[in-house]
Amino acid sequence: MRVEKFIENFAQTLLALLFSILFVSSFLFFFDINISSANYICAFLLSWAILVFFNKAPFKTLAYLILCTIFICFSFNYASGYTDYSFDGVKYHIPAVKQLAHGWNPFDINKAFIAEHEWIKYFSKGSWIIEATLINTFTKHSAWGAKSLNSILSICALFMTYSALTKLKVSNKVQIKGLIAFLCVYNTICLGQMHTFMVDGNLSCCIIILISSLIIWLKNKTTEKLSFLCMAICLLLSIKLSAIAYTLIIIAGGFLFVCNKEKKKYAISTLFTFVFALVVLNFNPICTNFYKFKNPIYPIGSKNIEILPQKDVPLKLRGKNTVKKFIISTYSQVSNNEDVILKNPLSITKNEGKCLNHETRVCGFGILWGLIFSLSLIVTLFLYKEKDFKNFLAVVALLFLSVFINPECWWARFVPQAWLFPIFVCSYALKKKHKKLAFVLILAMSLNFCLYFIVRYL
Repeated sequence: MRVEKFIENFAQTLLALLFSILFVSSFLFFFDINISSANYICAFLLSWAILVFFNKAPFKTLAYLILCTIFICFSFNYASGYTDYSFDGVKYHIPAVKQLAHGWNPFDINKAFIAEHEWIKYFSKGSWIIEATLINTFTKHSAWGAKSLNSILSICALFMTYSALTKLKVSNKVQIKGLIAFLCVYNTICLGQMHTFMVDGNLSCCIIILISSLIIWLKNKTTEKLSFLCMAICLLLSIKLSAIAYTLIIIAGGFLFVCNKEKKKYAISTLFTFVFALVVLNFNPICTNFYKFKNPIYPIGSKNIEILPQKDVPLKLRGKNTVKKFIISTYSQVSNNEDVILKNPLSITKNEGKCLNHETRVCGFGILWGLIFSLSLIVTLFLYKEKDFKNFLAVVALLFLSVFINPECWWARFVPQAWLFPIFVCSYALKKKHKKLAFVLILAMSLNFCLYFIVRYL
């Protein structure tokens, strides 16, 4: 119990600290105060004040915050040791982070669009703001360490997932819960982008953090747990514009399990947080885009700009609806070119390993994704007699709604939440004492994880 309590406290402290960094930096932008090491100090004190307000344990909270700072510092220094060679990272993520670290104020309407690359002007800046704060706090000589945000968020997601599985009583065994949480967080999207500035791994982790926070609150409906849920909403909305739709669906899903007495409190808190995150924390790009283009999510929805040019869509997927694109991608060989080659889900080809990287396209969840997806469907059919199966089916339906709402759901990094399907099925099977069914999925996901390294590097 002590270990589980430590894991939950550390994860929630880290979540509060990351939220505070984002909030403080965004708030100071309105007063034309640029990012500096003072931002981290203010965020440290703010998160301490928030946590103490709830737990009434100032010294214990301070110890956790110091531990989180040490972890962040270690992660930052470790990340400084390797270079990001990804196209997106070099093209606009690194320039954006450097500009913020060197004094760019994106909340100033007159300066909002001075960035050197088009996407920097219009896209969400949450991850960049946190990374710029880390640069000014831990070193001003190198920006490479800022990509440590990937590993920082992954640990937060890992611990939050473990806590959620504990609350759900999925298993009494620490090893089983730990393995499921690990496989949930360290999917191919997170692993592939761990050493880059790309934000899809961050998106994956923030979706997991939000869902885990929701589960924890549903099992313990205190104001403290609700505040962590709201912090998770703020983080997710600040990572990527597509997160707006994903967040709305997750929040809506929460209504299925909230009792009538709590629905009003839940609705007011989450919707207020949603609006606050968009208008204040995401003043740039939401408000600045609306000011210039009358479209808060520009360039999404613009007739003049293709977010994903057709030349980047494989020929066999062009003109297909989103469901067909997803299914074809799922049952194809891992690929990064125009060829889409359908394969037996049980087959493994060495060529696929060469395509597993930070932006793997077709079948981006790994060599055995087709097998894992098929097994998940089969296990789901075996569970249909359970009393609360309809609730589980509703959760799965909402998950796929969030996937298919994205027109390019065939590209795994755009919909990292699709990986949660086998995780949900596995957890539900374990909770309902169908251990053999769950272990089949765990084995398949574990093998998929191992193959990521074996086939890619050998």
